Amino acid sequence: MRKPVACSLDASSAHDQLDEWRSVLATAVVESERIDEHTLEMRLRPDADVAAIISLAQREIACCPFFGFAINLDADNVTFVATVPPDAAPILDGFATLGHA
Repeated sequence: MRKPVACSLDASSAHDQLDEWRSVLATAVVESERIDEHTLEMRLRPDADVAAIISLAQREIACCPFFGFAINLDADNVTFVATVPPDAAPILDGFATLGHA
């Protein structure tokens, strides 16, 4: 079943959550790369608060179920990956700017 590209938060709550994303990602992201139209990969600092990112991602999925998130680990890096369906690509464009202070 296709998930609608919509947010269930009211405007004030959505603004607050967006500010929280901005705050968390600005201190955590080293660099970001758009993998394709609907995938954004953000390399995290070694000391990033991954638990805070996970908690915020879970809350985001609760109000915007079209988002997908993953944490990927390898020997040298931790990455946070955000995905959206193709018709939500403009939303991911905005999300990509949140990791830049």
